[in-house]
Amino acid sequence: MIEAQVSSDTLHDALVETLEHIVDTNCLYEVVQCLIEVCYAKEDHLRSAWGDNYQANLWRSASLQLEKL
Repeated sequence: MIEAQVSSDTLHDALVETLEHIVDTNCLYEVVQCLIEVCYAKEDHLRSAWGDNYQANLWRSASLQLEKL
């Protein structure tokens, strides 16, 4: 259990560092716009390929929340 937590912490730290680099080399607005596109793509894929309207609606909700920023 502790090993999994350490691995998770390491992954989290690496992700934060990567995201910080992306924001630093671009701008937060562009990063958010890309996240919105990803959310809509996930929604479309879940709805069309899997017929999973519940999960698709969660991704749509996330994109709508990001659009408010």
